[in-house]
Amino acid sequence: MIPTHLGKHLWLFCLLLPAISAQTGSYTVIAPKVLRPNLPYNVGVNVEAASPVTVVVSIRAAHSSGGSSSSTQQNVIDPRAASSQLITLQIGDLIDGGTYNLTVKGTGGLEFENTTQLEYSPKSSAILIQTDKPIYKPGELVQFRVLLLDRSLRPKGPGPIDIIAKDSQGNVIKQWRNAVVQRGLFASELQLSSQPNLGDWTLEVAYKNQKEVQQFTINEYVLPKFNVELQVPDHGTFNDSKIIVRVRSTYTYGKPVKGELVVSAYPTIHSTYLQPVFTGVSRKTYPIDGVVDVEFDLTKELQLTDDYQRVVQVEAMVTERLTGRQQNASKSITLHKYDYKLEVIRGAESFKPGLPYTITVKVATQDDVPISDLNPKALLVKHGFSYNHDEFNSSYHSVPSNGLVTLTFNAPADEEKYVLGIEATYKELTEWFPTVQKALSVTNAYLEVDIKTENPKVNGEIEVDVHTTVPLDTLYYILIGRGDVSISRKFSLKAPSQRLNFRILAPLNSAPQATLVVYALHENEIIADSVNLRVDGTLDNFLNVTMTKDEAQPGEDVNLVVSSRPNSLIGLRGIDQSVLILKEDRDISLGMVERELESWNTADRRNNFGYGRYKRSLLYHSKSAITASQVFENAGVVIMTNSIVHQQPPLDASSPKRADKRPVRPIYDSSVLTSSLRPDIGPAIPYRGPTRGPLHGPYAFSRIPKSRYSRYTIFLSDAKQLPVPTWIFTNASTGYDGRALIKKTVPDTITSWVISGFSLDTVYGLGVSDVPMKLRVFRPFFLSLNIPYSVVKGEAVGVQVLVHNYMNRDVVADVTLDNSKNEFTFTEDENEVNAKLELFKNEKVTVKANSVESVTFLITPNKIGAIELNVKGSSRQAGDGLVKILKVVPPGQTQKITKGILLDLRSGRPYTTNITTRFPDKRVNDSDVVKLSVIGDVLGPAISNLDKLLELPTGCGEQNMIKFVPDIVILEYLQSTRQLTEPIRKKAIDFLETGYQRQLTYKHNDGSYSAFGPTSGTTGSTWLTAFVVRSFMQAKPHIFVDTSIIDESLKFLLSIQEVSGAFPERGRIYDTDLPGQSGKGVSLTAYVALALIEANNDPDIETDAKYSTAINLALSYITRDLERTEDPFSLALITYVLTVAEHPLKEGAFNLLEGLAKISNDTEKKYWEPKKSEMDDRNPWTENPRPIGIEATSYALLAYTKKNLIGDSVPLVRWLLNQRNAEGGFLSTQDTVVGLTALAKWGRLAQSSNTDMSIEVTYEGGSQTFQITNANSIVLQEIELPSTTRWVNVEATGSGVAISQLSWAYNLEVVGAWPSFRLDPQVDRISTSSQLHLSVCTQLIKGYNESNMAVMEVNVPTGYAVNTDRLQNLLHYPQIKRFDTADGDSKVIVYFDSLKENQEVCPTVSAYRVYPVAKQASAYVTMYDYYDNSRRARQFYDAPKTTLCDICDEKQCSQDCLVARQRQAEEEARVNSSAIYIQPTIFSLIVSFIVFTSARVLL
Repeated sequence: MIPTHLGKHLWLFCLLLPAISAQTGSYTVIAPKVLRPNLPYNVGVNVEAASPVTVVVSIRAAHSSGGSSSSTQQNVIDPRAASSQLITLQIGDLIDGGTYNLTVKGTGGLEFENTTQLEYSPKSSAILIQTDKPIYKPGELVQFRVLLLDRSLRPKGPGPIDIIAKDSQGNVIKQWRNAVVQRGLFASELQLSSQPNLGDWTLEVAYKNQKEVQQFTINEYVLPKFNVELQVPDHGTFNDSKIIVRVRSTYTYGKPVKGELVVSAYPTIHSTYLQPVFTGVSRKTYPIDGVVDVEFDLTKELQLTDDYQRVVQVEAMVTERLTGRQQNASKSITLHKYDYKLEVIRGAESFKPGLPYTITVKVATQDDVPISDLNPKALLVKHGFSYNHDEFNSSYHSVPSNGLVTLTFNAPADEEKYVLGIEATYKELTEWFPTVQKALSVTNAYLEVDIKTENPKVNGEIEVDVHTTVPLDTLYYILIGRGDVSISRKFSLKAPSQRLNFRILAPLNSAPQATLVVYALHENEIIADSVNLRVDGTLDNFLNVTMTKDEAQPGEDVNLVVSSRPNSLIGLRGIDQSVLILKEDRDISLGMVERELESWNTADRRNNFGYGRYKRSLLYHSKSAITASQVFENAGVVIMTNSIVHQQPPLDASSPKRADKRPVRPIYDSSVLTSSLRPDIGPAIPYRGPTRGPLHGPYAFSRIPKSRYSRYTIFLSDAKQLPVPTWIFTNASTGYDGRALIKKTVPDTITSWVISGFSLDTVYGLGVSDVPMKLRVFRPFFLSLNIPYSVVKGEAVGVQVLVHNYMNRDVVADVTLDNSKNEFTFTEDENEVNAKLELFKNEKVTVKANSVESVTFLITPNKIGAIELNVKGSSRQAGDGLVKILKVVPPGQTQKITKGILLDLRSGRPYTTNITTRFPDKRVNDSDVVKLSVIGDVLGPAISNLDKLLELPTGCGEQNMIKFVPDIVILEYLQSTRQLTEPIRKKAIDFLETGYQRQLTYKHNDGSYSAFGPTSGTTGSTWLTAFVVRSFMQAKPHIFVDTSIIDESLKFLLSIQEVSGAFPERGRIYDTDLPGQSGKGVSLTAYVALALIEANNDPDIETDAKYSTAINLALSYITRDLERTEDPFSLALITYVLTVAEHPLKEGAFNLLEGLAKISNDTEKKYWEPKKSEMDDRNPWTENPRPIGIEATSYALLAYTKKNLIGDSVPLVRWLLNQRNAEGGFLSTQDTVVGLTALAKWGRLAQSSNTDMSIEVTYEGGSQTFQITNANSIVLQEIELPSTTRWVNVEATGSGVAISQLSWAYNLEVVGAWPSFRLDPQVDRISTSSQLHLSVCTQLIKGYNESNMAVMEVNVPTGYAVNTDRLQNLLHYPQIKRFDTADGDSKVIVYFDSLKENQEVCPTVSAYRVYPVAKQASAYVTMYDYYDNSRRARQFYDAPKTTLCDICDEKQCSQDCLVARQRQAEEEARVNSSAIYIQPTIFSLIVSFIVFTSARVLL
């Protein structure tokens, strides 16, 4: 009878028998499975023959393109030399997509030939990417470095390398083409916009065919209103589930929060239904005054009967008593059946018959603390080489201090033993560990490798022990490291033995991890084993960073001393420690370098080295290898031989029958690992449904839809966690002594800085700092101020001085507020009428150790502008001083008027003009401001104010372009006029790059753009898409713009063109005077045609015949009814487009345009404006120019300049300059973009080569003379005139072109005249002096039908801040598309897509008092049509009265004030308690839904 194992593998013997009988020797060739370009490729060859053998090794490449290449090396191997050989092939450039074959051929003493296919990998260099931080917030600077190294970590270069930065939507934001690498390093930076696409961004680095990617994240942060801290144990048990939850709530200045606390505990939701079923919620309510301890018995209160691991969420919500503000915090506790656990650490995943098998069992608490139990019967272990549990043997063991129990089982040589089962019991916990399978061999022979050397090091010897089940006299071994074979040798003994010992020298490429494969020949079968080695000494270089101190104060100078190899390149990084709390770091560290080097090893490495070096055999075993074939496969090599290499046989039904049907323990996810897992029941599966658990988020007692906040929003639990910008990201070099001294000033921030670095040397390669160094920035005693964004003159404000004491003892401090400049008066609550004139005021305060106390000074500013708050604090131990600026503004809304004058002296004749200012009678006293400026360039004011061209908000996709297109216009203008300076260029480029990022947030998947982006639910706009296409094409010469994005948008435009040639508006244009809304769509088609013409002329844009056809169709459409076009805007745009296209009808269109021109009363100005409606005729605001008129005149000026009519266009320029604001922009986005473009093109042609001008300005009570020359032509010269100035005379002499600009401003505290919107702000009755609920109803006045995009600006009273948590509810109105806050959350800007005359919208804004301010001035709400400045409204409202008693510090308040405040607090608490949001019943949910969808929404 044939033995089972022979019968099972008889097919294999039969297959190989002819070859075996014919052989007179053997050969074995082992080589890396992966082929890499431009790297040596080592092949290990071993031959056993009677005479020398000539071996030829070659690699042949068959390229997919049809070509081929090869590399060949020939060696003569003498078997009598008792050694194997390593043959090296030099590999050049390789092409991805081809096939690569390794062929070996032997002649002489042994004839053979064999071929195998290799895998291709483009990785031939180590590319390390470092960002200064792993996480950023919008508006920050991303700094990065790229290290280009060889496989030995030596610098490579000069490259070049290509780098691209992609946002979270996959848009290419910026690229660095052919970047030069110097000494292995390239460094650059990327400025983020204030409104980027949030999420995970990537830096992709390409070198030859290799590409590496580094990810970083952009998140927005939400600071807490006050701090809520939860102290909850991490683990508990079902039997002992009583826990104490400590809730501590304080303000940032240390004082306790008073209010109501709700603490909830609920388990992880488990359900198979869509709507989760809550297994229990325990909720407790307490008053809180800083800190409260709450006791829970989780098992009892939550009715937990499940023995499986359960996560219980504990959440605390604190509601501030006075304001109703809420802040929550949460933590989780995991409940287990037992407070201890068992884990197994296995050496190998298969046992070998006849050899010992070793595992380690870990006994620890649930939070991974090792358990020590010296009881000799503490741990019961059962094991058996059988499926039958009754055959298991038992043994008892004590548990040492490290919690690790090592067990060795002698595997029987019986071939019928296929599995090893192991169970362990500690106290009441029994764990059944996964079964271990038997290794397979045709000849039932095995060998096992063990490493005897502790802590192997590079260039050190490694002692290797080999145990076998059969006597052997010859062994072969190879060492594979960093993806290559570095050693291939033969080891022989004089006599056969079952234990063999040898030593190898660890080469450099064996670190940090290498695989040692040992194999032997037994009865023509290769038996093998492998171990994975951890080898120290990865880096030849080093870096040590020391500092003169490990603790410093803000603003202090510190020295960093860096030591490395001489003349090494050093890269240092110092970041805020709080960044590392928010996201895992990816710094260039030893761990990162080792992971990079391990990636060269193609084998899958699953070994867990996290438990340290307890026993070397634990550390060295390879992954599962049941057969010899798997040993080589796991080592990442191919083997060619004429011997048998056993493979896993096909599965069949002839497997031995098991003694029982007990199933194998399933593989489970450690994240849901249970403390006691029975074989027949799996762990509970957590389910996260579409709703959140009770009290999850800022709303108490409710199960509500998930928050509208982005998943890339981080809610900080402590305001101190807000990360600050990177401190150090510096490159330096060491000197001949290997040292470098770097001096740095510590930023003015209380935090800890983590400082790390690396060094690069051409010989010794890369070195990294072993452990990042920390610098604690600490000030034992300092002051800070808590003041509002601004105050109104006449208001009383409490200047809150925070005294920080971080010493270990209490201090008594004297705090003084200086008023030597008499910019304010001190106020007392006892005397609200008469304020005292004092030069300073002093208060004494006791500050406990490691705490904060506050002192409040009541002041009333007596001047408008910036006043200094100079505060000093001193004690016996320390002192500090602080100066901060408080902005004081006049009451009401500021009105600004600007008049611009063109001073054209190219003819040499003097020019004189007079300008008068106009101020209304009912304006705020002392609010008048008059300024005059001159500059020798028509674009001068815009050049100086690139970041503030508009006074209106810019929160939509079209308005965002105001921060993009003008920069292009000015760059090109200054370049052409040779006036561009590096500071202006850099500023403009920065604006362009960030504007490009912002605009991509409005992009749709089809390539179109809309005003509020893809999340608004609207489709892309035809006009806006054409506008963006034109802008991106204009930006390409200055910044990187991904042409594929432009191509995508152009395809969108082509796809919507109609047969008539017209381009319809597929989305929404929020300016009804813009293209598509006027001229029956003719102007929209003209605008899109202009974009297509410019694209067709752009060499970087791939166009075809479709573009020419589309352009011709569009031009035909816009000229079809040209003579009947009466709309000035449409005709001006069409005229310009026809002029650009060189269309035959361009002259006819120009003549028609001239016929619609208007001339000013002084005959010096020429302009175009559309006809007014009947309502507009009665509106006095329509006397002012509107954006549509500015655009029409600007397009006309573009047509003039295209025809080179410079002199004839001067009246147009005069009119346009007279419409600009003081910053050089116009009224809105489009008129500013087109206006600046037209003025820039005119300015290029009209520029004087010799500007030398004297301008004398005479005004009431004085005069001033300005000189303008070529040297200062773009320098803005400005003076402030007396506020009583009512006329100004300007006389210019000399030559050249310049402009003079007179601006004046005043404040109005009255309702706006001739309102176009009904505006009704009402303070709700539940408002108090601490919290404000303002409902603002608005509606378009009858007769206007529909507005353009409308904007509401709600200013809250001084001292209040908008409750941003509740602003999200504004979006439930279909008309509201976006909201923003401004001025330190003291203003809300609400964007409406439009308003209609019969449609009332009543949003509500909530705010709470955050600064002590009394006697508040009236606040105002404005409503206006964004694209028609004649449509506007303004209304004022008053907040609940706040007295000095309300804001005085408790320690300083009079007795009468304290009594009054107590009464008020009791009343407000009563009001708040009646307004608490209770858990809704089904009925209340229905009512809430009805209210929610009505005209008013309570925020």
